[in-house]
Amino acid sequence: KEKLANAKNDLCIMHPLPRVNEISTDVDDDERACYFKQANYGKYIRMALILKLTVYLWLILFQRKCWIFLGSADVSLILV
Repeated sequence: KEKLANAKNDLCIMHPLPRVNEISTDVDDDERACYFKQANYGKYIRMALILKLTVYLWLILFQRKCWIFLGSADVSLILV
């Protein structure tokens, strides 16, 4: 907390969490502590990536199944 006394007001303290004796819990009350926002935003980014990869993999597998069942049918219409 003493180190933050002379810090700029627009400082953004970031940390990937979990913190293990690296940042004091006293810093949590400072408005410049952004690590909880950072962790929350990271959650949504990971959710979006998992969804995108899941849909992408599902489409690949679905396209292969259609190719097997339909023979030479054009499966590219499914991806539109």
